[in-house]
Amino acid sequence: MAAPSLFNVLAGQVRPRDSWEWLGLAFEKCVDAAVVVLIIITTSAVVSLPSKLANGEVSWAGLVWLVAIAIGVGLAALRPLRTLQGGLLILPFVLLTGWVWLSVSWTQSLFDTVRGAVFLTGSQLAAVAIAARYSWEKLIKLTGMALLILCCLSLLLAVGVPSVGRMSEIHPGAWSGVWAEKQALGFFSYHLAAIGIALALYSRRNWHWLLVLPLVLVLMLGATGRTAILMSVLGVAVLIWAWMLQQGPRVALAMGWAGIVGGLCAFGLAFALTDELLKLMGRSGDLTGRTEIWDVLRDIAQLDPWKGLGYQSFWRGEFVMTSPYQWIIDQTGFTPANAHNSWLDAQVQLGLVGLGLLVVAVGWCWVLALSRLRNGGMGAAFALSTLSALTLISFSETILLNPIDFQWFLLVMIAAKLALGDEAPQLEPLAVPDRLEGRMDGDVWTFRPPAP
Repeated sequence: MAAPSLFNVLAGQVRPRDSWEWLGLAFEKCVDAAVVVLIIITTSAVVSLPSKLANGEVSWAGLVWLVAIAIGVGLAALRPLRTLQGGLLILPFVLLTGWVWLSVSWTQSLFDTVRGAVFLTGSQLAAVAIAARYSWEKLIKLTGMALLILCCLSLLLAVGVPSVGRMSEIHPGAWSGVWAEKQALGFFSYHLAAIGIALALYSRRNWHWLLVLPLVLVLMLGATGRTAILMSVLGVAVLIWAWMLQQGPRVALAMGWAGIVGGLCAFGLAFALTDELLKLMGRSGDLTGRTEIWDVLRDIAQLDPWKGLGYQSFWRGEFVMTSPYQWIIDQTGFTPANAHNSWLDAQVQLGLVGLGLLVVAVGWCWVLALSRLRNGGMGAAFALSTLSALTLISFSETILLNPIDFQWFLLVMIAAKLALGDEAPQLEPLAVPDRLEGRMDGDVWTFRPPAP
């Protein structure tokens, strides 16, 4: 039997029967708080902000990731069977994780690969456990609460402490908030906007979530992130289209055809006006040096085309003169942190087998979202919107298959929730008193409930 919420108790709508029920309510709120903390950790804000304050890396950063894994294991232990069920229902992600662990046997850096595999497995376990525990609405709200905290703090830093909340070297003056780069602020602002709109569209009691939109607009303008703005336009458009698709058969038919025609037109325009689109995104013809990185990475991927060089091992070779990473430094003249392309990055690390598994995993998530869109309500619409936005930026940013990273964490959580669905509500049995009490008012009997 589901326990009443703490709000119901404080509002006087429900009276706890005994101290055990109070303890249960307090425990539920503690678990919710732990989930919010976990989501905040996946955004890397708890590491990037102290690093900015200290003007360098902090020694205790690794402990933060261990806290995230501990929370994930604890959440899985609370609902072990349903968490296991969620993992089995997203088998492509499990197979992909298995291939990551297999890369330990041929990696260039055993320590980095084992550490990355542990963190990846722990974060994915946490994502599935959250999907197994919460409804779509509660899951989205908890994610929104975590992002709202970080976005409000980012606004305060950008306005009140510009030396911390704004970039100084690359893109001087652009807002970055609690993160190291302006793009991160733009991406997380988009996710907050999508959450606010999704909650407001599907329930009037959530209309107050629309108040996050002015905050998001200010942050995006301050960050000057054109990629994030385009990501937002696509994500919000897909979200509204999905909502309209669910509003009856006639509207669904019209929206279905509109989606097909609009998608084909958008693809054609993007192909024909590639240069103009890049300028709108603030990119040069070589994608701000990205094509130089990609050309070298394609050659590096041929060193071991099927298995790759090992998960998380390649990008740790900055100070190893014999590492293939030095080829990128020699060819480009700078030290990129990643491939700026999720799919090419996966090919270099895990080979064509790993790339294929990643394509299947993301494709499986798309199949789940589209198959549940018509009757899936808010969850399916939010999932499709998020998948569209993440897929768009995956070709210019490395956001997939990163250990303890919000974008991949969110994708796995969405996939697990789509596969599991919401649990049927458990109704409290109706309590029938042994003796009815009341009084007669003429021909009407007025029932008086027994005293609790």
